[in-house]
Amino acid sequence: MNSRISLFAFALTLMACGSNNNGRPTPTTPMDPAASNEKLPSLDLLAVQARAESPGMHAKARHEDIIERARTINLIEPRDGDLCLRVTFAASDPVSAQLESDNGIPRSERIEGTKGTFGARGSLCVSNQAGLRLSLTPVNPKKPITVRTIVLEPE
Repeated sequence: MNSRISLFAFALTLMACGSNNNGRPTPTTPMDPAASNEKLPSLDLLAVQARAESPGMHAKARHEDIIERARTINLIEPRDGDLCLRVTFAASDPVSAQLESDNGIPRSERIEGTKGTFGARGSLCVSNQAGLRLSLTPVNPKKPITVRTIVLEPE
């Protein structure tokens, strides 16, 4: 009889120490990519930061994308005339990023991390009739990653 009471008391203790969240995620559990974006700058802040690092340039385009696997994002459509620019990105988790022409030819070195700037040491020039896209690959493809991109051109 004493052992039953001890066993019952032990079971009650375990139940009292259990979680009371009824199986729902806790507030610290990311439920969507936005939940992990607390340290990711907004597009507006990223544009301000990029412009501060690139005097004489202004934002030509802004992009926000969520990726789960390797993907390319069109930044500049083919057009008449040459274009010189810089591209800054920030990601909620590390990515491997590279600029390429619209036909897949690499136009930059690959950058790995949560942020980077292509053309940081001097603008990249895209020739006449060529488009430009950003090739992204998650370093850890276990969850969706938010990537924000600013394309800058001379004023």
